[in-house]
Amino acid sequence: MIDLRNVSISIWRATACLWTSAMVAGSLMSLDSLGGGQLLPIPHGDKVIHFTAYAGFVWLWLMSFRHVERKHFVWVLLIGFVIGTSIEFLQYYVTADRRYEILDIIANVTGLLLGAVAYIGLSKNH
Repeated sequence: MIDLRNVSISIWRATACLWTSAMVAGSLMSLDSLGGGQLLPIPHGDKVIHFTAYAGFVWLWLMSFRHVERKHFVWVLLIGFVIGTSIEFLQYYVTADRRYEILDIIANVTGLLLGAVAYIGLSKNH
């Protein structure tokens, strides 16, 4: 089994940057360019995608710090919230077929919080 704490910090940061870029780009693409919006053909599949994207966001960014302190948690969660909320508002102006949804923001925040909890549980003394 791979000890994730031994992975280089620069690899975690590069992965977090790529993840964030893909998350933002995917959120601002037209649904038509994403196959009509049915990426996960289950009820509320888009909320599962939101949750997973933001859980991954917080976990990857926290892994990119050598020693995680409370301020890192606060900043990563705050930046994730700002990105997610901003994207929801931008969708109205940038895409022709996407709009602001409060349930998307709730899924984002839930993903952020549970991603932080997963980090705490999986990365003792990172």
